[in-house]
Amino acid sequence: GRAVPSPMGIMMLLIAWSVKIVAFGSEEGAISAKKMYENAKVNLKKNRGYLKNEKIRIIWWDIPLGFYNIHPWLEEEFGAVTVADLIGRAQYTCIDTSSEESMISGLSRAQLNVSMARHMRGPFEFVTDEFQQIIEEFSGDCVIFSQHVGCTHKYASAKILRDMCREAGLPALFLNTDIFDKRQASEHQIKKEITNFFRNSGLA
Repeated sequence: GRAVPSPMGIMMLLIAWSVKIVAFGSEEGAISAKKMYENAKVNLKKNRGYLKNEKIRIIWWDIPLGFYNIHPWLEEEFGAVTVADLIGRAQYTCIDTSSEESMISGLSRAQLNVSMARHMRGPFEFVTDEFQQIIEEFSGDCVIFSQHVGCTHKYASAKILRDMCREAGLPALFLNTDIFDKRQASEHQIKKEITNFFRNSGLA
């Protein structure tokens, strides 16, 4: 989160995204979201971080790895917590339940505002403006892009985003992965690249 230290970790955001997919609008989904919020609020009030010893704050500005959950390794090995990510950054407004038409309209707007859908349906400023806001608000020490090979529409943006990181003084790592297919980049390879990146950037 924006707070230093971060009161919650990336897994809560990813779980919230998953819950949204399978339990959108359900009572169970609301209960889950409320518990996440309350836990984070307690940590924030006590100025207690999700990690006992937060050393590196990562902005993970791409989709997560599906074949391997790398975040526990990052936390244990480097004290690195992901404070902002692409998928977990869900932007929703309240849905008007006064009529069937208003509910359908609200659900449609919600889907238009999910990650990637809200970025790739207009000018590239939809991406850069939000990314600049993340840089300014989340006090990141570095940025990691997983660069999912299937998202070729984003590959042209790498140079622009790299330049933005450079201007902000943020070390940036551009991986070359596939969300599900580890033949593109194995767990071992990804760990090696991240380790070298942290060391070469003076973060570890």
